[in-house]
Amino acid sequence: MQAYLDILNRAVADYSRGDRPVVQAPAASELQQILDLSLQQEGADLDVLEQAVQDYLHYNPDSAQADYFKLLYSGRNNAALLGDWITSLSNATMHTYQVGPVATLMELELIKNWNSLVGFNEGDGLMVSGGSQANLIGMMLARHKVCPEFKTRGADGRRLIAYVSDQAHYSAQKAVNVLGIGSDNLVAVATDDEGRMCPQALEAAIEESLAAGHQPFYISLTAGTTVVGAFDPVLECRAVADKYDLWLHIDGAWGHRYCFLNSPAICWRIQVWRILSPGMPIN
Repeated sequence: MQAYLDILNRAVADYSRGDRPVVQAPAASELQQILDLSLQQEGADLDVLEQAVQDYLHYNPDSAQADYFKLLYSGRNNAALLGDWITSLSNATMHTYQVGPVATLMELELIKNWNSLVGFNEGDGLMVSGGSQANLIGMMLARHKVCPEFKTRGADGRRLIAYVSDQAHYSAQKAVNVLGIGSDNLVAVATDDEGRMCPQALEAAIEESLAAGHQPFYISLTAGTTVVGAFDPVLECRAVADKYDLWLHIDGAWGHRYCFLNSPAICWRIQVWRILSPGMPIN
């Protein structure tokens, strides 16, 4: 083990030096010529392994630097990095308490506190890989509410209709595919000049579906759209959802961060959310 720890220590020291450029990788075709990534029949010795580690880190962009502006990154958290090392060392999963006892209890504590942050005295939750899976689960819950026998009998002649804004994340399209709803049954509702869903257009779309004999079942709002950061009007769309008894889901996106502000008005709005953040459905 010590030999591998020595490799790790040298790699961390080199990767963390202050004069390291943010990006050092050439074009993909050029890098393919530089590196030998072919799979071999025999394993490599420690010198070859250390060189592979150095190559990997050398050509990888340093997302922790202040000059790194790519989306979805926010620097490095050393305590979280230590957590990654420890979980890799234990080489365990969390599919049962027996194989991940401490991690399982940590997860339950986090879920309890996240429920508290949004004002839920009782509730449950899941940790998932990201926003796409969280939105999928939200739509699945809505489908089960309106059609609990769907998973055994299918739509059974009903045409379920879901509504998102025309600025919504593409994960909605994936969700209707995976859940058997069908992409033709995902309605993109018009938005205003600031990219927010129009409640009047939402209600008109629902009425059109009802007139066609279809069954509306799900509305998804976004608290911070991908392109312009627009927040759909929660209260107005909540009223539409209540009027037609539809499931209202909110893709937390940027907006879940408001849970950490001491604003009674914002916290009150947050309480109606079905989704606290990408990766953490709250039902």
